[in-house]
Amino acid sequence: MPVFVKQLGYNDVAVRNVVVSSLGRIGADAAECVNALAGRFKDADWTVRQSAVRAFAAIGKPALPKLIELFNDADIDKRRGATQSLAHLGPAALPALTAQFAGGNADFRRRACDVIAALGPWAAAAQEKLLPLLKDGDATVRRSAARAFRRIGPPAVGTLIAAVKGQDAALRQPAAAGELAGALKEAAPETRRAAAGALARMGLKAQSAAPALVEVLTDKDPETARLAALALLNINNAAVEPLAEALQGDAAELRKAAARVLATIGAPAIETLTAALKAEKTEVRMLAAVAIGRTGAHGGPAAKEAATALVAALRDTRNAGNAAKALSKITGKRFGINAEQWRQWLAEQE
Repeated sequence: MPVFVKQLGYNDVAVRNVVVSSLGRIGADAAECVNALAGRFKDADWTVRQSAVRAFAAIGKPALPKLIELFNDADIDKRRGATQSLAHLGPAALPALTAQFAGGNADFRRRACDVIAALGPWAAAAQEKLLPLLKDGDATVRRSAARAFRRIGPPAVGTLIAAVKGQDAALRQPAAAGELAGALKEAAPETRRAAAGALARMGLKAQSAAPALVEVLTDKDPETARLAALALLNINNAAVEPLAEALQGDAAELRKAAARVLATIGAPAIETLTAALKAEKTEVRMLAAVAIGRTGAHGGPAAKEAATALVAALRDTRNAGNAAKALSKITGKRFGINAEQWRQWLAEQE
């Protein structure tokens, strides 16, 4: 082995590359050369650096202590090489990587999460240790932990759902919302239902999942649809925009479901519903008028604007009845479809 170590310093790139590759082929028996091999992470030649990455991975577990040392090294090239080697090692690297979570250095935790993310489904065994990082004090660590969960994929869904449903409210971080949103697309209704329920418990922190929640308002599983609606209600204002898009969309059942949720959200949705009174689709205009009446809005600039728009909608023969009913509900007055009386009354309220 001393011969190999000496040759690692040769000026000839081809020689260095052959030596590094040979150490990789030797495998675990080349463990005594890891100190010298580490220097090749800073080699001037890219092919040698990549050969060093593969050689460390081929040496395997005996190289782990040195790789972790390099992973935490101040030198960026050594850190980069060690990170790549750890990713190549696969599941065998997980214990060493998750051990980094216990330290006080946020950068170590973040980079360990990044390597785990690169392992994807191979890192499923790290789920439980990743979970606390979703409530880490450092935002970059939280984001990296969430990315790792996303890359692990379906195996991580159950862990996230259990965490959000549990007693530890600190785990209900926005970082988890995106992963749970992905679970809403799973084929198993039980998974979709559990994900929707978990998002409902997250309240405003689930707002990044709003578009995905809107899509399952018409889920074939009634309980999933109900929980999605509840989650959107808890998100409140932040859910209005994706709901408005669904209201104007082409899916008839989804339009109806979106209108119902917007009506329940109430005042924050008035402006959106008022704008929908001018939609091209007749059904959208009708749904908007009915929804405004169900918002329970009374007084305030938004309600006044809605009343004015509803009076204008009385000219819409297909929607006049809905507009009149909505006007009565938000004003307490009953002038039917008599637009002139409504205009006169509104003028008196100035």
